[in-house]
Amino acid sequence: MVCELPVQRSRRHQCVNIKHQLLTMNSQLTREQQKAICSQLGRVKLQLLYKASVHGFTGAAFHQRCDNQGPTVSVGFNATGHVFGGYTRQGFSQSGQYVCDDQAFVFTLQGEKLLQYPVTTSAYAVKMVGNCGPYFGEALVLIYGSQAVVYSGPGNYYTFNAAEMHGNDLNMTECEVYQVQAIPQLVLMTKVDEVCPFVAQDIRNIYKSGYIKEVMQETSARLGVPLSCVIPVKNYSQELELDPDCDILLLSAVIQMLRFADNYFDELSDRLRNIET
Repeated sequence: MVCELPVQRSRRHQCVNIKHQLLTMNSQLTREQQKAICSQLGRVKLQLLYKASVHGFTGAAFHQRCDNQGPTVSVGFNATGHVFGGYTRQGFSQSGQYVCDDQAFVFTLQGEKLLQYPVTTSAYAVKMVGNCGPYFGEALVLIYGSQAVVYSGPGNYYTFNAAEMHGNDLNMTECEVYQVQAIPQLVLMTKVDEVCPFVAQDIRNIYKSGYIKEVMQETSARLGVPLSCVIPVKNYSQELELDPDCDILLLSAVIQMLRFADNYFDELSDRLRNIET
């Protein structure tokens, strides 16, 4: 006879609860709606952090999942079919203070069309309130007072038509918060030996060349990617023999590509586990 310890049963129960949450954490936003939102934010993707029907319609549940997560998109849904919310680049907290964000906006989705209403007073763009969900100025609050309701006050730091925004239906059927994540990109900077004589003499000088460094920095700034994602390489063009130093640069670039691909498949695997039945 095998006896199961209480601690083991408790851990198994926790695992079952976690698996249940993962299986129900599916985005209510369609792919087209997500694309409409992302089109206003640049090269980004949305990662679901919080779903009220799973984690609870409370300020505490929202803050537990969403505080200090950087830029976010918050979305409310109601029974009349309206989809609405807001974006802020400021991470949420429970400080009780307003935070400035000149890029914040609230929005409503009409099908796949995004209607956007930018903040009018950036100093009061977002308020960090512990017992509420996303709090956009005094204009739009999701999960107001830890209830499945919306507070709507157009004209207070954001200007919008309430009927157009949410149809004056202030009862929410769902609330979701997404982290805005930049899509990783790699830039291969080729022909470095043709632009710098110092590098042309010896490819091993590539990271010693001040000019190559300047070009990499300019490329990073123009394309909006981190400097670490700009990889200089030398192409084989006229060489008849393999060059180990050239190969090192090319293989380093391939390794970086494989790492990015590996990260993508890790995320894809997580999403597939979330929707398996």
